[in-house]
Amino acid sequence: MLKREEKAAAHFLSGTNCAQAVLMAYADVLGLTEEQAAMVAVGHGGGMGRLRLHCGAFSAAVMLAGAIEGPDGAKKEHRPQTYARVQEIHRRFVEVNGTISCAELLGNALADASGTAGDHHDFILKHGSTSFFYIITHRI
Repeated sequence: MLKREEKAAAHFLSGTNCAQAVLMAYADVLGLTEEQAAMVAVGHGGGMGRLRLHCGAFSAAVMLAGAIEGPDGAKKEHRPQTYARVQEIHRRFVEVNGTISCAELLGNALADASGTAGDHHDFILKHGSTSFFYIITHRI
């Protein structure tokens, strides 16, 4: 099996958004098909609906932080562990990337909603898609 970052990069290169790419790479952990994971994550792409807010890959990692706790993860008494995991993912992501802002990650030239999906893909490819997804997939 491919490493998760390679799977995420392959999904991204096939045309999915960052959130979909990451969640699809973990579909098996979630008990979902890759198609189901793509449906769940689609709205998080482009910094949440191309608003350029939180990075889609980071958003997918947050979704996974709760899901990997299993069925008990949604219970009130497990929230502190989930919140701590999210805080650690955030800390490490910011440590490496400086921000979780899609607009800042892509550069302010792409910060408005008129940027095309091609602009986003070009940015990630220029910076190395496998290394970008490695940062996410090894922080969960």
